Amino acid sequence: MSVSHIDSGQDTSLPCCHLIESNRCRLCRFVTVMAYLNDVEEGGETAFPVANNDTYNIHRLRRSTKMNLNRHCDDANLMVKPEKGKVVIWYSHFIDEDSGWLGDVDPYSLHGGCPVVKGNKWIANRWINVSPDKEVDLKYT
Repeated sequence: MSVSHIDSGQDTSLPCCHLIESNRCRLCRFVTVMAYLNDVEEGGETAFPVANNDTYNIHRLRRSTKMNLNRHCDDANLMVKPEKGKVVIWYSHFIDEDSGWLGDVDPYSLHGGCPVVKGNKWIANRWINVSPDKEVDLKYT
């Protein structure tokens, strides 16, 4: 199973990984652009287990077995079927109302890959990273 990153619960005092070369950093992926490069015969969906779930509770979800997408992929609220040429885009963070920049992690962006039952799956990802400091990021664009 291929599972994408999960940003929640990270120490926000750590610098963003894309700004330094260190293992002591956090992911600051604001946008993910994922393209399916081939059709998959069966399986291989990208699952968003808690998308559009108003009763979402991370502690309850982690205690349950639903985070195991090998067994519970079909229980996800949103599943995207892999089809050649399809592109899926999602935001991993909210916009902070005060700064107009990187805000809290959007828990609905929790996602992962369902098992490929038949065939194979090729994807391409482009992560758009930002730091909590708008001025630092604008300096490097």
